[in-house]
Formats: sequence, structure tokens, C-alpha cells
Amino acid sequence: MTSERDHPTADRRVVRVYLGDHLAVMHGGAALAARMLDAPHHRDAAGLIAEVAAELAAGCGTVRAFLGQLGGSPPRLKMLAMGTVERIGRIKMNGRVARRSPLSEVLELEALRGAVGTAGAFWAAVERAGFAARTPVRDHAERCADLGPRVEEARLAAAARVLAPDAPAREPA
Repeated sequence: MTSERDHPTADRRVVRVYLGDHLAVMHGGAALAARMLDAPHHRDAAGLIAEVAAELAAGCGTVRAFLGQLGGSPPRLKMLAMGTVERIGRIKMNGRVARRSPLSEVLELEALRGAVGTAGAFWAAVERAGFAARTPVRDHAERCADLGPRVEEARLAAAARVLAPDAPAREPA
């Protein structure tokens, strides 16, 4: 991180809040990805999901380090809230009470796409603001930029299987 005098107008509290909010999102996304890895219906995308889980977990580590350099710590309440939201997502009904809905695969990939997109937007903003070490920020931004479209393709493929199971398979655009 650059010194505070390099950015004399930067409000450290605002930066810590921004970091903490995105740490919570990445934490929730990493938890979702880890749970998805244990689900048999995500077997086709397991390698991709493992990459996402690793990137989000690594991003969490980087954000924690940045928070520490700013004299902050992870926002426990936000982290708890995000973990709770992820757990509540497990009990969604999706039109079925007693067993898993085929929609779960699509909705989980949509949530994972959202986490990757939010992480990517975060890293781009941090890079543009210039208040953090450029190398890890750029690396995270590039990995998210690579993962986002791949998760989106997996999501679209799952949606096609679930929403139109009898339709012929279509090639990615």
C-alpha cells in the first residue's frame, strides 16, 4: 500500500469499509464455490469452480493484508451476514420442498458469476484508485476477468440443459 501522504485526501475509514464490504462478498463467494465443489450436479464445471474458489480465497487473503496495513480488521458482522446469506441460499425451494431443484445448478452459477464480477469490479477500482500495491491487484483483476466469462458460459450451458432439456445443444457465442 502506498503511504497516506501519497493520497492526502484519502479517508482511511472509507477505504477500510470498501475493503471490508468486498472481503465479505469474496468470502461468501468462496464459501459458495467450496459447497458447489461437493455437489454432484456441478461435476462438469468442477475444475472451473475450483479455480473460482481459489481466486476468491486468495483475494480474501490480499484484502485482509490491505486491511491490516490500514490498521483495520475483517468486518466480523458483515462476514457473518454473508455466511448466513450463503447458508440461507442452500434452503431455497426453487419450486420443490423435499428435494433439490434442477434450477439450483443455474442459480448457484449465477451467484458465483455475481461474486466473480463483484470481485473483478473491486480489483479494477482499487487499481484505478492507486492506493494499493499494483502487482497483486492487477493479478486478481486479470484472473477475475478470465474467470467471469467462463463462469457465464457454464451458467448458460446449465440454463439450456435445465430450461430446454430437449433442445439441441448450441455452441457458445
